[in-house]
Amino acid sequence: MSADVLTGDREVARLTPHPLRAGVLGEVHARPYTPLVVPSRVVHFAFDTSGRSALADRANLNARTRRQLRLQTTVEGLSVAAITYYMVSLFGYIAKAAHDSGRLHVEPSVATAAFVPIAGFAVRWTVRSIPKKHIAGKT
Repeated sequence: MSADVLTGDREVARLTPHPLRAGVLGEVHARPYTPLVVPSRVVHFAFDTSGRSALADRANLNARTRRQLRLQTTVEGLSVAAITYYMVSLFGYIAKAAHDSGRLHVEPSVATAAFVPIAGFAVRWTVRSIPKKHIAGKT
């Protein structure tokens, strides 16, 4: 089995299979795959490059990976800020109710302000621990 492919230079090249291809594929398909535990991310990359194009492709992949990581970090940070804001707002309502009922002897605004770093740390720690639990298989 062979195939004609169009290269980057618009030339037709003939690809012939590796002599061990059938044996390797038979071995791979004979083994059962490891079941995936959701949520999971599976990414496969295949490259057919040589020489200068290999370096360019690797640089392009590295740049895309850096952009993806920057985007993921930005979204994670914004999520922490939004969840912290929500938690502090709820705590403010609770503090005001406790102050009005006489159970809290500090101004609600002072108690709410003191709660901001606690809520921020708790949310950040929780968000950072989620990927670690998924990697360890503890969902």
